[in-house]
Amino acid sequence: MANWSNPIIARAFTLLTYTSFGAAVWEFLLPLHFDWELVCRKRKLTLGTFLYLLCKYSMFFTAGIFLVASNGSKNSRCDVWIWIQYGAASFATNIATGLLYARVWALSGGHLVAVWGIGVLYAGLWGATIYSTYRADGRYIDELSMCSSENLQAHLVATVYQLVVDVLCLGAILFLLVRTHRKGSSSLWRFLMQQGVVYIVVICLVYIFDVVCTSLPLDTAIALTPSQMRLAVTFIAATRMQRGLIEFVEHRPVITSNVSGSSAGVFKRSRMSRAPHVEDSGVAVDLWDHEQSGIGLEKIASHKGALAV
Repeated sequence: MANWSNPIIARAFTLLTYTSFGAAVWEFLLPLHFDWELVCRKRKLTLGTFLYLLCKYSMFFTAGIFLVASNGSKNSRCDVWIWIQYGAASFATNIATGLLYARVWALSGGHLVAVWGIGVLYAGLWGATIYSTYRADGRYIDELSMCSSENLQAHLVATVYQLVVDVLCLGAILFLLVRTHRKGSSSLWRFLMQQGVVYIVVICLVYIFDVVCTSLPLDTAIALTPSQMRLAVTFIAATRMQRGLIEFVEHRPVITSNVSGSSAGVFKRSRMSRAPHVEDSGVAVDLWDHEQSGIGLEKIASHKGALAV
């Protein structure tokens, strides 16, 4: 049980909780122009952008439920609000993992072991989080006038499971990138490698910290705070990584050459791109991916790859 009567613990819990909440809301509001361009069809709506929107707005829904639960009364059904909050948060984090799984699919070219091996584990993740949500419980905290979660150990298995799936996805992404490495790697290759390294470090840090705090016999208020921080960090990292990839691919330099052999063309800048283009009546060639001809990174950037544009 949490010692909510301790003013230091109560104040620290409230401060860190609302800081995590504020960071998630800020990340939601900051790139609204990007979402608007998707709604207006100024950007292509693909599997990657669909999962991005699903992750972002489900996490925003989670933040809204948290706000309601944090301003409840003694008559509030805290167990119901916490159950809904855990369900929405689990859905959002599972979609974030889905963004990683989609990259594995695209980079592997649909390889049986990579796709179906991790796919089975990803399907099991949904089962683990559904069971964890079912066991969620909460009670009203008089000292803070808000609802809070209880029985945190019930969610430990799902948290560890998600960490394992995320690390496997990221490990597979890095392995596939390293396997296709050649001298003079393309800008897209370097960008994906950088994203993968940063993401795996961030995910490992926040998940391991959460698992350790939940496993130890700590005060409930202390053990609960890393879980809320983990949700906020996962949401921010996943949406920024996907949005960064989309914008990076949109700004790639593309040159078109005439199929008859003429290389004449006119450089121009598109409205949504900072990179120069050469236009002609021929076939478009991505210069970045052309540097790594044959490694399959165009699957990430192409509509068939369904991740970026």
